[in-house]
Amino acid sequence: MLECVPSPIAAEITSQLKIPTIGIGAGSACDGQVLVIHDLLGLTSGYVPKFVRQYANLQEIITAAATR
Repeated sequence: MLECVPSPIAAEITSQLKIPTIGIGAGSACDGQVLVIHDLLGLTSGYVPKFVRQYANLQEIITAAATR
């Protein structure tokens, strides 16, 4: 698992290993990619990695629903 590793470094690591590499924000040279569902749905507060594309802001919706 390579997390937040610069893409060129992840590519070099992947090329040197005989086992698959899985990246979290490590570029497309990894054998597989992971996107954390909490980041994808906007359920986290505070820091959001730059490679994350949020498709919703459910934290705001859930907080408003709980407040009502």
